[in-house]
Amino acid sequence: MRSILGKILCWLAGTLVLGAVSFVVVSVLLIERRARDPLAAALLLQLEGATRTYEARGAPALEAYLERLHRDFGGRYHLADAAGRDVLTGEDRSPAIAGALPRPALWPPRRSAPVVAATADGRYHFIAFSPHPIDVVEVSPYYVWIPLAIVALAYLLAKHLAAPARRLRDTVERFGRGDLSVRCHSASRDEFGDLARAFDRMADRIEGTLENERRLLRDVAHEIRSPLARLKYAVELAGTDQGRDTALAHIRKDIDRMASIASDLLETTRPVFGPAASGRDVPLGALVAEVAADCRRDAESESRPISVDVPPGLRARADPERVRRAVENLVRNGLLHTPPGTPVEIRAVQAGDVVRLTVRDWGPGVPPAELERIFRPFHRLDEARRRETGGTGLGLAIAERAIAEAGGRIAARNMNPGLEIAIDLPC
Repeated sequence: MRSILGKILCWLAGTLVLGAVSFVVVSVLLIERRARDPLAAALLLQLEGATRTYEARGAPALEAYLERLHRDFGGRYHLADAAGRDVLTGEDRSPAIAGALPRPALWPPRRSAPVVAATADGRYHFIAFSPHPIDVVEVSPYYVWIPLAIVALAYLLAKHLAAPARRLRDTVERFGRGDLSVRCHSASRDEFGDLARAFDRMADRIEGTLENERRLLRDVAHEIRSPLARLKYAVELAGTDQGRDTALAHIRKDIDRMASIASDLLETTRPVFGPAASGRDVPLGALVAEVAADCRRDAESESRPISVDVPPGLRARADPERVRRAVENLVRNGLLHTPPGTPVEIRAVQAGDVVRLTVRDWGPGVPPAELERIFRPFHRLDEARRRETGGTGLGLAIAERAIAEAGGRIAARNMNPGLEIAIDLPC
């Protein structure tokens, strides 16, 4: 992630340079504006002190006074008369007076140009040569550690910010190479942590989807293996005159079974687009009665009656075809599990703005840990279902999808004995 490091460092370096330049410029402008007048006033005080000392106590006292100014403030100081001659040495100071700055200046520093203040009557001129300007090269070692420290801290910050991105990149690369179990497991609460947790959730869904596809292919292979084997035997049997009718019956039965598997498989693998945008009033009494009539033939042939208890006039707001598909799959699933002589019970009640429809059998039920898994395609329980019963393992999965698309919810619970599956629909 050198690009992230480089970008962060460049931004911080640019910010540092801009801040330093802005600080210097603003400081110089403010100091020059606020300090120029006080320096001019100080120069007038020094002029007054020099002239008073010279007139009152003579040249030796003036010399001592100027020396004290040199010690206290630096620079060089002279007092000249009206003609521009130094009152102590007699040197001609008129060139300095002519080339003096109009008023004290702090920037830029100048070595030779003095500042001059004159008395009101013009008898004396006080000449002040500024102290030696600061040498930037000389003082730079005192300041060079500041940008170095800032750059070091910026590098540590950039490295700290880039580390989660590196870890996420490595995790994505491993996941892309086929290691579907790899996760970020980030505990960070910043944006990188949110991104890592979003990736973990996505990886969980992808891993689950791929695992479901592998299980689906495996179960489909198991489901069609037996019909194909029986078809092969039936074809061989059809070659003899004695077993032709029996073989054709077996062939038709196995073809119907494989067609049912294909139909159910298409139903469970088609895309789910969420609940229907709008539903219609579904008369549950008539719908359940129709489903029970369709299923009673199978129930009566195996002595498994269907009991219906749905109040007349009870209605739900949903797609009728999806509700019918779900109820039929639940009833047929119950017929496979309930022992001979015991019924499959269908009941419906209204509770507030929800209609609850339940389908119960009197079979062995399922282990509590399997109550949510039974809605997965091809999920089987050895003690509850056998392939020989004719089930494809897709009935509950189809019911769960149909109810979800109808805008409802479905759940299962053990009744001891038996299993009850409840459907909640809006009304």
